[in-house]
Amino acid sequence: MIIAFDTALKTGWAYQNSSGAWRIGVVNPRRTLALNGVIAEARDTGCRLAAIEDCYLGHGNVHTLKVLQDCQTRIQCACEAHGLAVRLVPAQEWQSDLGLTGTREDRKYGAMRIARMLTGSTKLTQDMADAVCIADYMSRLPGEESIHAVCRCL
Repeated sequence: MIIAFDTALKTGWAYQNSSGAWRIGVVNPRRTLALNGVIAEARDTGCRLAAIEDCYLGHGNVHTLKVLQDCQTRIQCACEAHGLAVRLVPAQEWQSDLGLTGTREDRKYGAMRIARMLTGSTKLTQDMADAVCIADYMSRLPGEESIHAVCRCL
């Protein structure tokens, strides 16, 4: 089982529990206790892999990249401290798999549509929707490919 994170100050997270029900929310990675609570609950329900959207320089905004890198590092360290393997997932990788193209707004709209279809929820933020899509993408990777991807990141 996989918990996925869409890195931001209001990081979206998502995973499916053992009965297949989606657990979805947002957490500020700078709130260590809250982040650890989300990860511990996911681990206790069987999650063994954390898929974290990798940061990238969008629109040339270095300040935003630095904030996202800080959030990504906090999430990764917390996941590793809880014994989860970590895979950084480039946005273009999961978006390409789901056929999400066009402008940022087009891709966000597409991710929201897919996440609503997968979860049945209409109460999703864009960050939650991206996390659902990342979790879905990672869960569909062939077992061996997923294992090798994780091993490259350890």
